[in-house]
Amino acid sequence: MPFQDFTLFFGPDDLDAMIAAYNAAWYQLLVMGIAISPLLKQKLERVILAAACTGKRDKKRLEDVALKALSPH
Repeated sequence: MPFQDFTLFFGPDDLDAMIAAYNAAWYQLLVMGIAISPLLKQKLERVILAAACTGKRDKKRLEDVALKALSPH
């Protein structure tokens, strides 16, 4: 489960939004045909975590940031 090491730093609602954004972005990357790898999974988690640390806690905003960072265009 992503973000399990950060439960002390984020509230339950924030973690739920982060996990939902992770899952939604992961699905969108699959749909786009992005090659799936453990490195991509780790990078997706780090991008969402970094965005959450800067105050972005909305699921859609986190998803958008992640997709922008990981999309090839």
